[in-house]
Amino acid sequence: GECVDKLSEYIGQHQGNSGGVHLVAATAMSNAYGLARRLQVPIVTPQFVDECWKRCRVMPCGDFKTACFAGTVVCITGFTDISTRKRFEQVVGAQGGRYQGELNTNVTHLVAKRKEGPKYEYAKEQKIR
Repeated sequence: GECVDKLSEYIGQHQGNSGGVHLVAATAMSNAYGLARRLQVPIVTPQFVDECWKRCRVMPCGDFKTACFAGTVVCITGFTDISTRKRFEQVVGAQGGRYQGELNTNVTHLVAKRKEGPKYEYAKEQKIR
């Protein structure tokens, strides 16, 4: 229909031009997400596609950017200061992730102050990032 034609025309006009390229990602857990960040390609949520479809035009990315910790569960080790731990929790939560004090197989990322200790060794064994 008309919407498909409008969006196809837009994509055709912007092929090979970074202005028309977006990565659609619900989480930050893929290699494509990392590559898109390095290439400064906008990374948007699936809701971006829905809104573009509903409005028959490409929308600004602002409200649809995929948060940098989306889909992650972060644990930290070696940081004894309570305010530092609270700050990690706030930043991770604000950027779409979940902070967890206990290290288990639900954790996707461990932030370690030093490359040593039981949490660090467990994370290596479990291939936690």
